[in-house]
Amino acid sequence: MQSVMNKFLNNIHAVNSIARGGYDVDPDSLSFTTNMSNQVGRVIEELKEIQGALEVGDKVGVLDGVVDTLYTALELGHMAKEAGYKLEPAMMKVAENNLSKFPTSILVAQSTVEKLNAENGEGYCRTEERIYKGVPYYPVLRNSDNKFLKPIGYESVEISQYIPGVVIVTGK
Repeated sequence: MQSVMNKFLNNIHAVNSIARGGYDVDPDSLSFTTNMSNQVGRVIEELKEIQGALEVGDKVGVLDGVVDTLYTALELGHMAKEAGYKLEPAMMKVAENNLSKFPTSILVAQSTVEKLNAENGEGYCRTEERIYKGVPYYPVLRNSDNKFLKPIGYESVEISQYIPGVVIVTGK
């Protein structure tokens, strides 16, 4: 039996294949870039619909917007995968790396808060203890919107090996 997510993904692919009648999957072509850009626009449009629904308290509009945003964003991922981007390993690398944005050391978190508040003005950010599976984490949160910020020592993940046509040569 197919999972709900697999059925959803298959439906997305069917609907978009019918709607577009196919598309160029050469990641270096202008056609592919245009199609991807158009799909990004659709994602943005759906996000704006969610925002509008939130502003007027339209819960049905919020749910519809969330599902439509997932629909359009997942199609964007499908397009990238069809063009040769290695989406699954890149997703796992990024997901694992995102956890490193949450220090388990209060000292790292406090140092980051001090640095960012000095750079952006007092009260820019804070840290709070959060317990997940028995482990204390100290996310650094921007006060204006609770966005989590990168701590001192954070290293971005390397995902260039998942881009089509990129060959990574290691010296040995």
